[in-house]
Amino acid sequence: MSSRAPKILLIDANALIHRAYHALPPLTSPKGELVNAVYGFASALLKALKDEKPEYVVACWDAGRHTFRNDIYPEYKATRAETDEALYLQIPRTKQLVVALNIPLYAQEGVEADDLIGSLAKNAAKKGLRTVIVTGDNDTLQLVDDSTGVYSLSRGVSDTLVYDTTKVKDKLGVMPRQVIDYKALAGDSSDNIPGVPGFGPKTASELLTKYDTIEGIYEHLDELSPRQKQLLIEHKDLMAISRRLGAIKVDLDIELDLKSAETSHFDFSKAINFFQEMGFKSLISRIPNHQATVQSNLFAPGTDASPPPAPSTQERLPYRLLKTVEETKTLLKRLAKVDKLVIDTETIDLEGELIGIAFGWSATESAYLPLAPVYPGGVPIEEVRADLQKVLNSKTIKKIGHNLKYDLAVLSRAGLPVEGVWFDTMIAASLLATGPMSIRLDDLSISELGFRKISIAELIGAKKSAPMTDVPAEQLAEYSCEDALITWRLFEHYFPQLEDRSFKRVFYEIEMPLMSVLEKMEARGITIDLKHLKNLSKKLAERLTALQASIQKEAGETFNVNSPIQLKTILFEKLNLETAGVKRMKSGLSTDAETLSKLKEAHPIVPMLLEYRELSKLMSTYIETLPKLADANGRVHTTYSQLGAATGRLASNNPNLQNIPIRTELGTDVRRAFVAGPGKILLGADYSQIELRIVAHMSNDPKLIETFTNGQDVHKAVSDLLNVDRRTAKAINYGIIYGLGSNALANDLGISIGQAKEHIEHYLDQFPGIVKYMKEMREQAHSQGYVETLFGRRRYLPDIHSPNPGLRAAAERMAINSPAQGTNADLVKLAMVELDRTLPEGAAMLLSIHDELVFEIEPDQLAKIAKLVREKMSNVMELKVPITVEVKSGPNWADLAPLEIKNQISKSKDISKT
Repeated sequence: MSSRAPKILLIDANALIHRAYHALPPLTSPKGELVNAVYGFASALLKALKDEKPEYVVACWDAGRHTFRNDIYPEYKATRAETDEALYLQIPRTKQLVVALNIPLYAQEGVEADDLIGSLAKNAAKKGLRTVIVTGDNDTLQLVDDSTGVYSLSRGVSDTLVYDTTKVKDKLGVMPRQVIDYKALAGDSSDNIPGVPGFGPKTASELLTKYDTIEGIYEHLDELSPRQKQLLIEHKDLMAISRRLGAIKVDLDIELDLKSAETSHFDFSKAINFFQEMGFKSLISRIPNHQATVQSNLFAPGTDASPPPAPSTQERLPYRLLKTVEETKTLLKRLAKVDKLVIDTETIDLEGELIGIAFGWSATESAYLPLAPVYPGGVPIEEVRADLQKVLNSKTIKKIGHNLKYDLAVLSRAGLPVEGVWFDTMIAASLLATGPMSIRLDDLSISELGFRKISIAELIGAKKSAPMTDVPAEQLAEYSCEDALITWRLFEHYFPQLEDRSFKRVFYEIEMPLMSVLEKMEARGITIDLKHLKNLSKKLAERLTALQASIQKEAGETFNVNSPIQLKTILFEKLNLETAGVKRMKSGLSTDAETLSKLKEAHPIVPMLLEYRELSKLMSTYIETLPKLADANGRVHTTYSQLGAATGRLASNNPNLQNIPIRTELGTDVRRAFVAGPGKILLGADYSQIELRIVAHMSNDPKLIETFTNGQDVHKAVSDLLNVDRRTAKAINYGIIYGLGSNALANDLGISIGQAKEHIEHYLDQFPGIVKYMKEMREQAHSQGYVETLFGRRRYLPDIHSPNPGLRAAAERMAINSPAQGTNADLVKLAMVELDRTLPEGAAMLLSIHDELVFEIEPDQLAKIAKLVREKMSNVMELKVPITVEVKSGPNWADLAPLEIKNQISKSKDISKT
């Protein structure tokens, strides 16, 4: 049959649901309903629609467990366990999705979904259709022929394989027409089809390859081995029953209604609502197109995999292209009087120069300003710069955007600094999200507004590296204005939610002011010592060469030290290291860092491997990479993500400055490469044991509060209480607030689980306030589905209601540690905002790494700024215990020496009411 024949998908719903349920970990909806099978089914369906682009789709279901096959053989499928209730309860939800999409649903008493599929496939072939069966198992491979293929989930729900005749032969060793006979001989344990006892897949395929059919085999019994002949004669009746059980019916009296199965009838708007209810926002962006009237075009054979053009039936948003200096000045005068304004920049490429700005000042009003000379034919930037700056620099005009930090950086590089930064829809989406979701503008446009934007692929084509200056101004105006208007509509969508959910303080006082601070820090960067890095590179290269030689000597042979497969052979086969407790991956025994750490006493080769890996990582990640990232002034510019972690902590990327080891000599050597600029010195300020101080405040534990109030070292105090060394006390202190159990603590400290359990119990006996706090946080998570920081930042915990004990326990640990970790993140961010407002001229904040801030200052400002920094950081929030900040200075990040500053003790009181 021609590959261009109209195509129909036959969905084997039950098989997909079962595959998804067993392949995916437990996943819960925002309401706590288990939905992993629903998610997997929906994901597989969307993938099949994208890959196959059918004109027709139907779904087939089992109507009940008893079928005609049970009448033939009562033991059919008898060995299958009863369907898990958790799976059974999800089946109606998957049907709800199918109904929402307007996909016809077929079910019939006394037969299985496979029989419906077989009969519908035969019916479809008579109508000249190409059939693709979408399934999670291999039962339907017998139906494969010139007009029918099987789209199978080969691993989990994301990897798929389309079976044709050749692939069936490769998998089973027989042709599709022989599969029924193959199952009759070999049986099928999953369905309890007995087959011929003593025969397996290999024997079945060999006999059918030689004799073609079961009849052919029986005609040549004398050519078989005596045992095979005897088995076939003795079990001929059982083989015949197996043949009837394994044969899919293709002659059911069933009508294929193509009109109702047309994909043009799909209602993706209902699917969007369904996905939102289920918390599947990541799937919304994968919906091929939510406009039903264009599905016939979307799924037309031969179309490529790129996103479809925006449908003509979808609302096209109004846009305006500014073409002259005069009309630009006129508009900018008007914009100078608005109270809120969306700005969206366009650049040559991701890192390139500004080529234009889109403005949006209502849900329907927007304009795009192309700027020459970077964009040829645009409005000359110098002729409108003053008017532009008046609008952008106005503090009374509240600026709105999506990923505004990027736009601020672009405009700043173009000499157009922005004031009045007020509302970022990306940050709002992140704060309000109750589960994993994409915060890209295109995806939020679909998931929150039901609007499919013009994609970048449509704008510049498949060549994603093509410069935006290649795009005609009219098209660029429509694209950019659409971004601005969608951002405005998202603002209108999120603004009341922020008011209702009491996120106002986190959003308006922490995250939004921080955005401009981070943009300035990123633009400023920090100087690196290129000579030091060059010397360090040479030193490490020599050490790596020596280590490699030593490792190979211990192994007794030359091998690739960087190859996990070869290393696994050396460690566990040649050197016979103990494998008990070693993680087993799909590829075999693990050789990851955790495994090697457990084995470091087992053989001299292991410590060498650990050192080799640490050196290699530092070499590739920092020592060789930092010089390539430096600008013409020798400064590197990390990029900060405001919501890089669920707790609200900042993340640092390209380069990631948060992962440089703190307590190793090599990590110190890398930090030594970060230096003050010419004529400057570095100032570092680090919060001392801040998370434990926050826990003391939140738990109201009297002994912990007293420890901090008296200025004691909390780790020393706990070591005295528990009669352990300081290292152990520190591990226990942090282990408790991170929710670690006795197993994890034992692993961290290298002690027995019994000892770890004893330490934890003794600790909790000494600090009953912490026990109460932990209980309250777990209860709050179970009742509300989230926990909060002292400032109101929420951490949603969808797995808190999971039936999986491991996931539920992990969510409870997060419930315990997130409020303290999140409050810590909020505190650091607030300190950064406050310091940015108060630092004098000549001083600049460069880095924020966990609980530490690094500044570049004039040497003669040291005493004044050190006092200011410590005062602001210590008093940015008030706790029931003092907040201690250690201030240091020096020529580079590694060699900062402590400074003595008197009379800087923070206020201490309960801030929960403030």
